Amino acid sequence: MTGRARGRSRGRGRTGQPPPDTRRPGEDAGASRGRSRGAAPPAQAAAPTQQAQAPPPAAAPPTQAMAQLSVSEGGRPERRPRYNQYQEIESRPQWCTDKRGTSGKQISLVSNYFKLNMKPDGMIYQYNVSYSPEVDNKKVRVAMINGQGELLGKPRAFDGMVLFMPRKLAETVTKVVTHRKSDDSAVEITITLTNEIPSNSPSCLQLYNIIFRRILSMLDMKQIQRHYFKPDSPIPIPKHHLELWPGFITSILQYEQSIMLCCEVSHKVLRKETVLEFLYDLKEKLDKRRFYDEATKKVVGEIVLTRYNNKTYRVDDINWDSHPGDTFELYDGSTITFADYYKK
Repeated sequence: MTGRARGRSRGRGRTGQPPPDTRRPGEDAGASRGRSRGAAPPAQAAAPTQQAQAPPPAAAPPTQAMAQLSVSEGGRPERRPRYNQYQEIESRPQWCTDKRGTSGKQISLVSNYFKLNMKPDGMIYQYNVSYSPEVDNKKVRVAMINGQGELLGKPRAFDGMVLFMPRKLAETVTKVVTHRKSDDSAVEITITLTNEIPSNSPSCLQLYNIIFRRILSMLDMKQIQRHYFKPDSPIPIPKHHLELWPGFITSILQYEQSIMLCCEVSHKVLRKETVLEFLYDLKEKLDKRRFYDEATKKVVGEIVLTRYNNKTYRVDDINWDSHPGDTFELYDGSTITFADYYKK
């Protein structure tokens, strides 16, 4: 038993009255008070409190507290300075003006980069082309622009909406009237100058890439995804039932001193057998119960190429309940079978 407890028990035995309340204001009756180093001695700590603390002030209503808020500039926290996370990469220090070394033996190297000769002060003029009444068919819009050879000149690039030319027209807004070949109705073409692009501008580099891709198309090369290949000159590999399509990967970019064309050789690897031939071969090797499961595992997720448009697709699932004789609805409401649709 501690000294304080012993003293309390003696006091109760002498007076028969309960000891004075030595709790701190706001302290529960069942809460215990411990001593730490540097605390007051037991006799002094056990003395009753002489004066009670004043009750805390009543809280202000919410409307009054909100009225005291302010949005002055001094109360706003300071914003962090913006940090530019995209920094231009430097390939050499500022003090270096020539990357050639000063010692060793000079050798000649050949790369697959070709310099494009550009006019130093050349400009490309960008025009917006609109039609009244509106012409929806892109081929018709291109044909109408091609019919204005005397006005526009031959060197030009037109995608159906935007026209690029190396020379500037006399007027900022040029209007010309042409006629449709189908019904001979009049169509007004409005050609508006929108931008003058320097020859080394990123927009101009994009135009160069578009023109070069068009050149590859004129060479009977077919676009598969982003690159061009020659399907009429395949390299067969009969041992593995494969064939290679030769092609090129091209890119035109601005380098340190000039604009250059990068041309790399690429090949597309294709299996000679079709999906239908693969399923026939698999069906001969397996029984009917295992065929559907194995065919789904082998085909689903594979990349296939359709020869009629040279586009690649990923197989998501196989519908075993459909066949080429089933019909589906077109955008105009008519129905057609799958076989007839792909024949067209």
